[in-house]
Amino acid sequence: PAPSVEPTTASPPKVGLPEAPTQVAKAVPGPDIKVDHRWVGESLWRRVAELKRYPTSARLNGQEGKVILKAVIRSDGHLAEVSVQKSSGHHILDTAAMEAVRLACPLHMKHAISKSEIVVRLPIVYSLAN
Repeated sequence: PAPSVEPTTASPPKVGLPEAPTQVAKAVPGPDIKVDHRWVGESLWRRVAELKRYPTSARLNGQEGKVILKAVIRSDGHLAEVSVQKSSGHHILDTAAMEAVRLACPLHMKHAISKSEIVVRLPIVYSLAN
């Protein structure tokens, strides 16, 4: 089930983000209060959508796929870690996706977060069809 934001591009080849990131770790400051840090993942997702590139060699070789990344964002907006949670099947696409996340950070932290780190699951699709 895809959450709210879904950037699209009109011209091929398309590098899409089919579903918004999901937050893996949530901060829970008290028994009755849950803090929602989903905006961190959405902020990262928007930045990656602006910065992602379809590698020329992958495009020329017809390589497509969906890579799922795990990004750990520190409370100051800097990237602590990015890794491939599920490969697209093509190393060049996986590497390009991780590079887009690295370029997207540091994020502007518009709200303070109560945890030292937030873990975000970020799906990125590389498709030549659209």
